[in-house]
Amino acid sequence: MGEESTSRVSWVGELRRVIPRYTRFGIIGLALLTFLGVFAGRFQISEIATHFTAIYLVFAILGFLVCAGFRSLKSAGAAAALVLWHAIAVVPWYFGGDGTATEANLSILCTNLLSVNARYDDFLDLVHREDPDIVFIQELHQAWAVGLRPLEATYPYFIKIPREDNFGIALYSRLPLIDARENDIAEAGVPGIRADVEVNGRTVTLLNLHTLPPVGSWYFEIRNRQFTKLADFAKRQEDLFLVAGDLNTAMWSPYYKRMERDSGLVNARKGFGVVATWPSFYPIFRIPIDHCLLSPEIEVVDLRRGPAIGSDHLPLIVEVYVPRRSERQKDGGGAGD
Repeated sequence: MGEESTSRVSWVGELRRVIPRYTRFGIIGLALLTFLGVFAGRFQISEIATHFTAIYLVFAILGFLVCAGFRSLKSAGAAAALVLWHAIAVVPWYFGGDGTATEANLSILCTNLLSVNARYDDFLDLVHREDPDIVFIQELHQAWAVGLRPLEATYPYFIKIPREDNFGIALYSRLPLIDARENDIAEAGVPGIRADVEVNGRTVTLLNLHTLPPVGSWYFEIRNRQFTKLADFAKRQEDLFLVAGDLNTAMWSPYYKRMERDSGLVNARKGFGVVATWPSFYPIFRIPIDHCLLSPEIEVVDLRRGPAIGSDHLPLIVEVYVPRRSERQKDGGGAGD
């Protein structure tokens, strides 16, 4: 055997030794993060760990395939257990949510613009292409408020609250806005926007919300209080309700789960998958923190991500069908009865 062949055999042998070893280290790391997430209802760092559940599933699958391929059976078994654990949390988002509506009568585009972003034309082009009925915007800096003035020709009903921090907010609509006003539901010191619109003979209360990020114990507590107040606000609505925005949490957080359960709302993602939106710059580590939740009567016809517009968030585009009251009665009632 020549020197070159011997070197190749040695190199392949080294890979066969190193790859399983480092894969095992990765599996141990995933197991520790998974264990950390078990305590998400008690510790802030544990709650943050749950946001990456879908990413853990992907890496657990890769770890299983590598270990099984290299006949590292104990490690493959551990990886398989992690795959099962995280699949139980992730896979259900790809099923359910099946409705009968095939055509939407209300479309929404929701995005965090990133206050320091200056790609105004990219966002305006996106709105022009998608042609939504309502545009929810977070992180509206004063410069963005000026840059988005062309929207006012197509969306004559709007309310905008620009700020110099990251909590400016705006709502643009081609439908008349009724009782549109600022609404800080949890007295968190950051504005939300609520307004009513009439769709198919029904009143739909809209809430544009940007919760505080769970950075530091004070922000963490306030964000969780915002979730509690959001659930209370949703239950007080007389007809239909829809909230969209950057909620700074993923669906696997116990605080998010409690809010969804107590509010009676449904995440529009149901049946469409994880649809991760942040951070836009690192697809492999992207998590779903931009949400649209709505009354169960409202059917989701389509939900998808929009393209990058220079923000660290990707836009969330949702098309829904708002039924008439007669349709609700025909189907046996619904929320609010």
